Amino acid sequence: MAQNHCTHCGSLLPENVAFCPSCGHDVSYNAPAGQQPVQPQQPRYQQPRYQPYPQDNGNSKAILYAIIAVLLVLIIGGVAYWYISNENKKQEQVEQLQQQLEEQQKEMQEQKKDIVEKNEQLQKETAEAKEAAKNAKVIVKESVPSHRAVSAGGGAPKVVINGQGVRLRFGPGLSYGYLTWSNGQTRAPAKGARLEYTGDAGEWYQVRYLGHTFYVSKEFSYLEY
Repeated sequence: MAQNHCTHCGSLLPENVAFCPSCGHDVSYNAPAGQQPVQPQQPRYQQPRYQPYPQDNGNSKAILYAIIAVLLVLIIGGVAYWYISNENKKQEQVEQLQQQLEEQQKEMQEQKKDIVEKNEQLQKETAEAKEAAKNAKVIVKESVPSHRAVSAGGGAPKVVINGQGVRLRFGPGLSYGYLTWSNGQTRAPAKGARLEYTGDAGEWYQVRYLGHTFYVSKEFSYLEY
């Protein structure tokens, strides 16, 4: 007895079936010649035919790619904004530091200028003091045999020395040098000496002594007419 096979899927067919038990295809025309096909019976279980999934036209992938692109743009934009913000803050800090440094440098330059001016003033005062000391040495070297009062005559007012070792200074103040001997000791007129009076300078009398102008404190002298 010849065996029949399904012309659709090739499976072996049992006898007297109208449908292939494997694929469900109609096989009633496969019955042998001279034999009437058996009325098809509804099988208890029929394997569902293969239903292919609908083909994807690419829309879902395009949407996915679009979402990913938007997320990437947002992430990159956020990172760029954060980076730019930090850079701006750093730039502001650098500018503030530069401004502070410029102010400090300006202040240091002003202080340096003041120091230079004070140094120049000190050098000038030192030079004047050296010049005054030089003049004092010149006077010291003059040879005068003894202390004596220089009298202008004619009843002119005199400054009377009223103390021992009263110094005759080169200017009206304690900051000025005074007359000395060559060994550095004070060269002062004797007590009671009467010196030529030439004027006043505050708390000092201006007198002439040994041909030079000196100043004597009023505390240790008095004016006599």
